[in-house]
Amino acid sequence: DLDGAYTFRDFAGPPIWYFPNDVHVVPPGTYSPEGSLRGFLGKDAAGEWTLAIQNRNTGGGTIRSWSVTIEGVGPD
Repeated sequence: DLDGAYTFRDFAGPPIWYFPNDVHVVPPGTYSPEGSLRGFLGKDAAGEWTLAIQNRNTGGGTIRSWSVTIEGVGPD
């Protein structure tokens, strides 16, 4: 089960897919996204979002719930 806060920040640490296949639970923490988040600077966070999940394990699984929180910095 994945339970906890997973934060994505550019250059924050290992990417979330970094863990080897024998690690069945990725620990909560701060990870680097697959692509840069800088492309979102100045963009409106309102709108449609898509969560893409890839199962890299043969055991399957279930997503019971998920949410996204957008945090940003105000103008200088």
